[in-house]
Amino acid sequence: MKLVSLLAGILLSQQIFALTNSLVAEDPIWSSVVKIEVDGRAEDGQIGPGFCVATLLRSNMLVTAAHCVNDANKLFIRGIRVIMGHYIYRTMPDGSRRRIGYMPNATVRTTGSFLTRGTDPGSAGDMAVVILDHPLSLPEGFRFPTLATAAEVSAVRDYPSDYWPTIVTLSSEETTSSDFRRMARLNDFSWAQFSGYYQSQSLSRVQPGDSGAPVFVRIGAHWKLLATVKGHAKNFYSEWDVFESAEDNLCAIVSGRVRPDLQRSFCSN
Repeated sequence: MKLVSLLAGILLSQQIFALTNSLVAEDPIWSSVVKIEVDGRAEDGQIGPGFCVATLLRSNMLVTAAHCVNDANKLFIRGIRVIMGHYIYRTMPDGSRRRIGYMPNATVRTTGSFLTRGTDPGSAGDMAVVILDHPLSLPEGFRFPTLATAAEVSAVRDYPSDYWPTIVTLSSEETTSSDFRRMARLNDFSWAQFSGYYQSQSLSRVQPGDSGAPVFVRIGAHWKLLATVKGHAKNFYSEWDVFESAEDNLCAIVSGRVRPDLQRSFCSN
């Protein structure tokens, strides 16, 4: 099946809701998923804020889609805005605990380096590592995700449905919405070896603004990062969502560009 076009889906100064047919992602294990704002070039040529999703791997390191930061690299822009938050709960008169909103409790403006493989949105390798100049201040006990190992990735590619492939993303609207962070298990998810990335025609579909959002898989008792949202693809006959493989990209991105101890954590598989 030839890929005719790929709509990368970076959100530039728009307000569109995230991931269709999704559920509220309440569990604190998803706190590593954040929204980022990086300046880019809109269709009219103007420079403006582009919103994407990213995953914190360390207090000073995020992974997202390359097309979310490619314009910034071309324009020599190093600024980034990281938006984090938490759900708000209230104990009701009957003793029940109810979710009443989402609070963006930390919005950090900082600078960083955007490391990519120099690809455009329609090609393979649409993944980026962001190294922040200053680590974020995070709560004690903050849980960072780990990467799926090469052996685990091989097993997932053979039988993906056994590992609960799950997208976690955030609404593009920076509000106190009670369903700001969203998640969805992908019921039709597979590895397309001919194209070199994961694809899905699940009931849940990605939307503009979901670019860079993580796909996690459940390995034993742990959720591990497998891929990130690349965008939405279509040809004359069909359409599908596309996800970039962390296993096939992160080591290549950081090799020779980060400290040896950090590089080993991406390339030791």
